[in-house]
Amino acid sequence: MNKTVTIVFALSVGVAIGITGGNRLVNLSAEAQTAAMTSFSAVSGAIGEQDISGPYQVQEGWPKDLSTLPGHEKWTYGGARGIFAESPNRVFLLGGGELPKMARPQPKLLTDVGPSVQFPIAGLPWRNANTASPPGAGGSRQDPAKGMEMWRGSAAPFRELGVDARWHHSITVVDAQGNITEDWTQWDNMFKRPHAVYISPYDAQKRVWIVDDHTHAIYIFSNDGKQLLQTIARPTCRAPTAPISTGRPSWRGCRTAPSMWLTATTAPAWRSSTPAASSCSTSACRAIPARRRGRAT
Repeated sequence: MNKTVTIVFALSVGVAIGITGGNRLVNLSAEAQTAAMTSFSAVSGAIGEQDISGPYQVQEGWPKDLSTLPGHEKWTYGGARGIFAESPNRVFLLGGGELPKMARPQPKLLTDVGPSVQFPIAGLPWRNANTASPPGAGGSRQDPAKGMEMWRGSAAPFRELGVDARWHHSITVVDAQGNITEDWTQWDNMFKRPHAVYISPYDAQKRVWIVDDHTHAIYIFSNDGKQLLQTIARPTCRAPTAPISTGRPSWRGCRTAPSMWLTATTAPAWRSSTPAASSCSTSACRAIPARRRGRAT
């Protein structure tokens, strides 16, 4: 009798544990499915909507429009080329000049193109600021020397600087609220296509590095932007024809002080071994074999 009671009790306990554990697993599975459905949506719970910005919500009005500046009422930002946050309250923006500020056009059927073709398309940006901004030849295997020629176009109507775009505000600094706190317009004419901006975490002076992949050079500025401290490589001299040059530098990164990584679109990535001509941070640049990625130490 006692043995029978013991077996029945053990079975009851096992069933109870099984039911509890099963419910827990079902709950976990349901939670995981819910998370999977919502984790990649900008709007919580929204399914099947066009989500241009990825799993983020765009902050409207950040940064403040260039048209809010005196004398810029008819102009807005060109293509976004780079961004770097020195702190939440000091964010560097690299842009492709300025584009005319225009309201979104009313939808229109393009019957000369074909039936049921409409512009602009609902829910999508109506102008590609990156391709509308000078220069052209931003893609790989394109010649930077033909950048402005490609931007103007090969057939009428041709684009014109001052009408379709203008080269202002290639470097802008904003605060956490998006207010434009600094503009480095004194350096605009030096750039062709500023591509990336960095401040090394190992640099006590917090110098600002600007990479321009159309002048084939890297520029180092004082933190306040008032001084150009150094130019790495000879601007507009493209490797491999120049003795001290790069091939469309596009990225740099710091591994350990004072080491630095460089990448370039065309080889060789780096050709200089002369400290006086082109030093990197506090050390000289070594000659690097022809390849897409180079390291300067």
